[in-house]
Amino acid sequence: MEEFSVAGSSVKTVEADETFGLSFADPNAVTDQEPVRPEESPRSTSSTSLAFIDLALAILIAIVATVVFLGFDGFTSPGVLALGLGGASALSVTLWWRNAYVVSRSVSWDGNLGVALSSIAAVVMGMITATWVFEMEPHRAWQIAIGLSWAVSAMIVRFVVARKASASNEIVRVVVAGNTGDALATRLALRADSRTNYSVEGFVMDRLDRNVPDVVSRLALGSIDQLAHVAQKVEADLVVVCLGAIDAERFGPLARELNVHGIDVALSTGLSNVALRRVSLGHISGRPLVRVTAAPLAGWQLGVKRALDVVGASLLLAATAPIMLLAMLAIKLEDRGPALFTQT
Repeated sequence: MEEFSVAGSSVKTVEADETFGLSFADPNAVTDQEPVRPEESPRSTSSTSLAFIDLALAILIAIVATVVFLGFDGFTSPGVLALGLGGASALSVTLWWRNAYVVSRSVSWDGNLGVALSSIAAVVMGMITATWVFEMEPHRAWQIAIGLSWAVSAMIVRFVVARKASASNEIVRVVVAGNTGDALATRLALRADSRTNYSVEGFVMDRLDRNVPDVVSRLALGSIDQLAHVAQKVEADLVVVCLGAIDAERFGPLARELNVHGIDVALSTGLSNVALRRVSLGHISGRPLVRVTAAPLAGWQLGVKRALDVVGASLLLAATAPIMLLAMLAIKLEDRGPALFTQT
């Protein structure tokens, strides 16, 4: 048996398997000292400070809006106090309930801005409905001003926090689960992503071909059954599961097990050459569904596209005509053969 190291831990390889044709690292054979992740760098955390900032700004905005639209006399109105403070509190609770404050190191965090804005819109609509149902005093302009100010403050705060998070450039350790081709493609995509500093620590797969690239044999750490254990041993922040690597019945429990240990899980669909605006995430009876919508090319839209193709091709042909003429002349002078290649 041969000894080598993975993620700073000494492990022993097992003998070559007849099915795989390659040897995997045995994740159970580790030294007595287990690798421990520092407490100050968790994989994903709930940003309590961001929650307090949102709550403080929401209350401050409600106070300022009251002074501007209603004057100081507005603070004597029970309806104003109930809506202002109640709306700010409801917004804070809603954002926390919708996991808007979960900050993960495994992705480029954008502040969950979409969740924040939709929550603000829902709370403002609730305030407007409450004034209508209970016939309360505050004006619509007061409520709309509060909602717009909440939205602006949320965008500014999240922009600052997201910029600060991206500036840290911490390494995100990744384990990829999938067959040889999918695993290599996912590794290339992760390394090419400039938003996050990904480091692929290894692959797990149930089957390896005998003639595989050296990088696969070097990074192969175990089978799918060993995924959770391998991810913990290499201190992974993220596990990327390629489509088809794990059946649906095993994926859910495995994802929950990894999440318990603070490891994020992502599912790679393997889609390529598809416009991102056409890809959306939905659900059917509680099951996540990745949908690729058809390009809306019919009627006048198809005519516009055809016109753009013709005009664009004509402009490109006119722009490159001098270069093509020079190339044709050079070919004639060099070997006196035909400049255009043709065949049956």
